[in-house]
Amino acid sequence: MGQIGWGCWLSGSKESLTTLTDPNMDYAKLAQSMGVYAEGPISNPNDLGPALKRAVAAVKRGEPALVDVVTQVR
Repeated sequence: MGQIGWGCWLSGSKESLTTLTDPNMDYAKLAQSMGVYAEGPISNPNDLGPALKRAVAAVKRGEPALVDVVTQVR
């Protein structure tokens, strides 16, 4: 948890008040640029299971892995 998250947790807030939009951050591309196995952004729930299986396979090979999943804002 980052500094903002800790501050919100200590104050009792349930929101970190941090939003990355316009443009949306492509975490998969960022991770790939550093040599990490990555997929996404995944917005279709049917694509999530297969992506997680591929990521787990990468981890079992000793590689770090990231799966970027789009979620609904609350």
